[in-house]
Amino acid sequence: MFTGTHINYYFTCPRKLWLFHRSIQCEQGSDLVKIGKFYHEDLDEIIIDNIKIDMMKGGYGE
Repeated sequence: MFTGTHINYYFTCPRKLWLFHRSIQCEQGSDLVKIGKFYHEDLDEIIIDNIKIDMMKGGYGE
């Protein structure tokens, strides 16, 4: 059975669709995942159509 999420992932990222369809999730305990989540909290997103651009709050290197 396919859902709207399957269709979204098909057009966004086929690899993400493959992982989602097989119920494979990100390693939540991984140090690299924790670092990525930490940096993501300090980002602003600009969304134009289906494109997301991440920008650091306060500029780069501050």
